Amino acid sequence: MADQAIRELYRIDKILQRIPEDRGEFFAGFLPWTEDVGDWTRSARETFAARGDRKLLRTIWDNPEDRESRVLIDVVECVSAADAVEALADRLEANQLAEIPEGPEALGLGSFQHPELAPPALFYVHGNLAITVTSFGRKPVEVSNIARRLDAKLGERPIPADTFLRAYPMLQAQLHAKPGDEVVLRLNLPTRKAEDSYLKVFVTGGTIARREGKLVTHSNAAGQIEVEAFLVEPGAEAYAATSTIIVR
Repeated sequence: MADQAIRELYRIDKILQRIPEDRGEFFAGFLPWTEDVGDWTRSARETFAARGDRKLLRTIWDNPEDRESRVLIDVVECVSAADAVEALADRLEANQLAEIPEGPEALGLGSFQHPELAPPALFYVHGNLAITVTSFGRKPVEVSNIARRLDAKLGERPIPADTFLRAYPMLQAQLHAKPGDEVVLRLNLPTRKAEDSYLKVFVTGGTIARREGKLVTHSNAAGQIEVEAFLVEPGAEAYAATSTIIVR
């Protein structure tokens, strides 16, 4: 966890307060695709263990028309939105700049960007992901458009029409729960998945996190929790499943 001075400098506790209690998003295995980075060429893809139960997925992208223009994208996969905010704080603390200004207001849950004289870089949180997009080559590259495309893509529900979605029994959850109870979301993903496929789960009426390797949702209020799960693959319609949990 970042020290108190960093938390106060970047108002980390205020960002934590923005996390809604009645909806949530969770992603696993998310990496940028070629079209997300202007059809640039991916020259590196690596996965690292990070602090706690986090995982770092790193890709490096090269401009095929200019070898000096490169972009590095780090996606830190965390156990919850709150953990992603803490991961953002850790990244800001590790940065060599004394202070990093706030980024675009509409980008993620909270964002920060390098000042003009530093190499372009954006740091932000979306769901359980802490994302960094950095100009990585000799020639500075504007990275805000890439960050915005990734942020928009994460928030999209891949539903052009119900008939185009591939039904698959990949989500199971109990039908009833009491307020405050955690409900395990059991996922049964296809054995064969395309490269660069990723899972996205949207929850309405509750929160979502990973506890001890399992996805869980809960709501402190009576009502219902709607869960939508998608396995998104390049060049194919998404696998999709839904579940409704009655909380009373």
